[in-house]
Amino acid sequence: MRSIITLLRLREKKIMLILLGLLISSVSIAQFSVSCTSKDLELVSARIGDANSCVSCTPGQQITKDLILAIDNKTGSFRPAFAYWGYLVQKDANGNQVGQPVLISDCSDAGLDANKITELTFPAELTYTCGNRLEIVNLVMAWTDAGKKSNCAALMADPDKINPKCGTVPVVPVNAGLNVTGTPTNGACSGGVPTKGSINVTTSGGVPSYTFSWIGPGGFTANTEDISNLDAGLYTITVTDHNATPCQKTATFNITVPTGINASAVPTNGACVSGSPTLGSIALTVTTGTASSFAWTATTGGPIPAGQSDDEDLTSLPAGTYAVRVNSADGCYKDISGISVTVPIGINASAVPTNGSCGTNGVPTNGSIALTVTLGTASSFLWAATTGGPVPAGKSADEDLTDLPAGTYSVLVTNAAGCYKSITGLAITVPTAPGAPSICKIEPGLCGPSTGTINVTAPLGGTYQYSKNGGTNWQTSPSFTGLAAGSSPSILVKNSDGCWSSATVCTSASICAPETKIGNQRVSEKDNITPLGSGELEAALTVKAMPNPFSNQVRFMIKSAYSGMGSLDIYNMQGQKVKNVYSGYIRAGSSYFDLKIADNVNTSQLIYVLSINGEKVSGKLLRVTR
Repeated sequence: MRSIITLLRLREKKIMLILLGLLISSVSIAQFSVSCTSKDLELVSARIGDANSCVSCTPGQQITKDLILAIDNKTGSFRPAFAYWGYLVQKDANGNQVGQPVLISDCSDAGLDANKITELTFPAELTYTCGNRLEIVNLVMAWTDAGKKSNCAALMADPDKINPKCGTVPVVPVNAGLNVTGTPTNGACSGGVPTKGSINVTTSGGVPSYTFSWIGPGGFTANTEDISNLDAGLYTITVTDHNATPCQKTATFNITVPTGINASAVPTNGACVSGSPTLGSIALTVTTGTASSFAWTATTGGPIPAGQSDDEDLTSLPAGTYAVRVNSADGCYKDISGISVTVPIGINASAVPTNGSCGTNGVPTNGSIALTVTLGTASSFLWAATTGGPVPAGKSADEDLTDLPAGTYSVLVTNAAGCYKSITGLAITVPTAPGAPSICKIEPGLCGPSTGTINVTAPLGGTYQYSKNGGTNWQTSPSFTGLAAGSSPSILVKNSDGCWSSATVCTSASICAPETKIGNQRVSEKDNITPLGSGELEAALTVKAMPNPFSNQVRFMIKSAYSGMGSLDIYNMQGQKVKNVYSGYIRAGSSYFDLKIADNVNTSQLIYVLSINGEKVSGKLLRVTR
């Protein structure tokens, strides 16, 4: 075929000049339509390429293909030839024109059957960019009559045959292939929480407008071009254009969404185990996703034990409130706060025992234990006597104990949380009062002294003190001399603890009579008697009077194996004390004491009595008067 423009130039017909002017000067169709009075043929579609109107291409690719027009011959007669001319315009996906319009024209002798839509292929060699929309604007069409010889050559040989067999179309969309591209946006982690995905689709080519149909995982469907809030999975879109024979294009996109992370925390409070408080713990469980790291903080109390701030679980936790951030490898995280751990305070105490004493009146008093809680608050006390005792009735649950007999005590101090403190080995000693003293008396007599004497015969020793006036005055000597006739003192004994005995009255005293010498005796070390050493005397305690008989003066030589408190006294034959030679401490070894008796003392036979630590030696002493 030859271009209709070339053929038109062969004849200088008026109508062809008008047509040529339209082609060159782009005169509007409205001006030419005055001559086009027949509308019996209609252009129903236009496309680029072969018979497959849905061929796709790669967006941006330069495509060169033939133009195919579909013409509806609504007449009842065959039309041998069809011609057209107009401008091809390209538009992008947003409807904006791309480049300049391209002039196109051609003629076909393929013929148009009556009452039928026929596609005519014109080798116009149109070049366009894949993805752009194509439109033919200002299209002018011409066709021959039904004559068998009315073909493109005849049409061009006699252009008058065009009029009135012509028509115009302002805009004809061209199906240049349907293309679907999309940009999937995968889910991510925002603020620690996974966000879902989206797909932004761009549809090009084909014939607008388009319809969209999506299917996806979990029964997902949609009919919009773009979709969002997508879970992970494969999504397929089917796009259908508005072509007379609709084209469809499918595309599949994969969306990934991070799993995210979720976790729960279970705190375990501290407790009292074996009386002492234990620390708390927190067990963390990751319920969704996989944790990559942990970050613990103490919001109150604490602190986090050293080396555990990035552990999954926490142990040995002091009381406080804790928080953790659980991170996943994809950047999501889970914050858990307000995890409270309590730990009991525990209990501690100290006890101070106070031993019994003898008081101001010499009577032994029991001891006491003062308890002080130094940590925590006690809720109960439980006392027990491990030796001695017992705990006084009704006091085993008291904080402090009083009136305690001698013994060893223990206490269990407990608080409301069940912690306890055990204190043992609390020893209490209570002094014992000495027994009532044994005494003897030497009373005044006709032949004896004018005053009497009371001697304590037991207990004796350096640790005792004696009183004849109810404890007002005390002396270390066991002898009370110079007692007026008729007096009746009561004798008390006080031990080293300060406890007093009960009193022995004078009427209970025996008569101090001479005693037979006590043989060699050794007194036990508990009576604080000091031994002589390796050169012990032949007898443990001896007394020798020199001279004996004597007149007015005699010397006593005492040899003792032990030291101790003692006395040397002279008695007459009636048992009355005549003279106290010495009262006090006597050292082990030899001691000497002198005695003088006045001339007016009428006596010829005397008894001397030496007493050391309760041991006694006595003998006769003869006096020669001048």
